[in-house]
Amino acid sequence: MLPAAAQTVPAAPADCARTAGRFRIAIVTPIAAAVGEQGTATQEIAASVQRAASGTNSVSQIITSVTSATTQTGEVAHVVLQSSEKLAGKLQVLQREVSEFVAGLRAA
Repeated sequence: MLPAAAQTVPAAPADCARTAGRFRIAIVTPIAAAVGEQGTATQEIAASVQRAASGTNSVSQIITSVTSATTQTGEVAHVVLQSSEKLAGKLQVLQREVSEFVAGLRAA
């Protein structure tokens, strides 16, 4: 029985190496591949987040520009309204003065 056991001992390291190789192929390699894929997916997500942030920044700048333009338009509209009111008042004065002048010519 001892000689039979002695024959199996030299084969044990080779059996261990084969088992470790199978373990590596069956378990470690797929795990390493999955970790690599996860890293790639994480990089893609990070790039998408960066693009979204850049797009959000662009939209924010556009909104700021539109807000500024709207404010300026409101200010210009107010000036135009004031000018129109002044012009309307001057037109009434001019109409009254022309009417008085024409009435004075007719009376003369």
